[in-house]
Amino acid sequence: MESVWQSTKLGVVLAGAHYEDGMKQRNFNAVVEDPTAEQLQKFSSGIAKLGKDDTALGAQVTTTKAVTF
Repeated sequence: MESVWQSTKLGVVLAGAHYEDGMKQRNFNAVVEDPTAEQLQKFSSGIAKLGKDDTALGAQVTTTKAVTF
């Protein structure tokens, strides 16, 4: 069985009083194949700084691979 990477997507979860329910997820496409925890933390913190009083709570990484039998 062989797998081939196709794409990786990232969802950064932000908290802020100005969001409905207090949280919002910002989605990003075209992420590197296997981002490190340090890369995810730095990127999420940078995105939070762009918002008004936002705090990064975490990130969701989704990787798609094609598998052949």
